[in-house]
Amino acid sequence: MDAVIARIIRERRASGIDAGDLLSMLLLAVDEGQRMTDQQARDEAMTLFMAGYETSSNAMAWTWSLLAQNPDAEAQLHAELDRVLAGLPPTLNDLARLTYTDWVIKESLRLYPPAHGFGRQAVRRVEIGGRVLPKGSIIFIYPYLVQRDPRWFNQPDAFKPER
Repeated sequence: MDAVIARIIRERRASGIDAGDLLSMLLLAVDEGQRMTDQQARDEAMTLFMAGYETSSNAMAWTWSLLAQNPDAEAQLHAELDRVLAGLPPTLNDLARLTYTDWVIKESLRLYPPAHGFGRQAVRRVEIGGRVLPKGSIIFIYPYLVQRDPRWFNQPDAFKPER
């Protein structure tokens, strides 16, 4: 997989073609006056590829599990879907009216984020929480921990779509 992506990046850079796709966006992106290296573009492409592998199915599974454990929330969700959709398949125009559905999805993602953690590299020296991290340091962020922190959420482990 790594070799295939590296080859595609080399070929795309050599051609100079903007195909209007995600890879072109990565290769043409400029941060602080510089474009991504081939390695950075490969890393981003791999992250995006791997992130799309199980994230949607996990998000749906956790949402169904939370609804099964919270029958009042499930009933409220079904009532909204029945009222707004009236038995028809949803359309893009319906999304704005599916408020509770949106809350259910966001609360499920807060409790069980599809990306358990991700890393970033400090592009300059930075101080975080009183600690100095030199340029090039790898910083890991864990949404699961942040989103269950009682400083930010009342009853952080509870499923409360209306929050």
